Amino acid sequence: MCSTCKRAIGSSVVLLVVSMLVIGHGWSVLAQPTTLVGLKAPKVKTVGVKNESIQVPALGSVTVVVFWNSKYRLSLDALAGIQRVWEACRRKGVECVGFNDMEEADRVVKQLADQMNLGFPVASGRGASSAAAAYKLRGVPAVFVIDRSGVIIYVKEGWDRKTESEIGDIISQIP
Repeated sequence: MCSTCKRAIGSSVVLLVVSMLVIGHGWSVLAQPTTLVGLKAPKVKTVGVKNESIQVPALGSVTVVVFWNSKYRLSLDALAGIQRVWEACRRKGVECVGFNDMEEADRVVKQLADQMNLGFPVASGRGASSAAAAYKLRGVPAVFVIDRSGVIIYVKEGWDRKTESEIGDIISQIP
């Protein structure tokens, strides 16, 4: 077979595979966390490392979800920032939840939460892993803000100096 024919067949195969992914399985196969904005938040029920019940979204409350792991410094910055958001907004009906995406042992996650004086629940293990899959997590840190009706209104992959104020501004605009 000539090289031109091989290239044409190769291109056709790639196009066919991409078409199958898009048409056959829908966009969810190719989805990213930001594609969830405007959609109902996936429901997650699990138990935190301090044996507290966790339900996301917390209907009737604004819910801030942070995905993190202890191996990545920006994740720890995100946890500290979400703690400050929680302290500033909890009296306004804001719930915060942290999901450890590495299935680190509960005792390790609990110890870190205690060291950081986190006031909001954190989860690890299977519950956190299924939350990561439901929220189409690609990396950490990642933050989701869910409004009182359960709709995702903000997604941030990563963390920088302005993220905390962005989240505060978004929360302040929610009735």
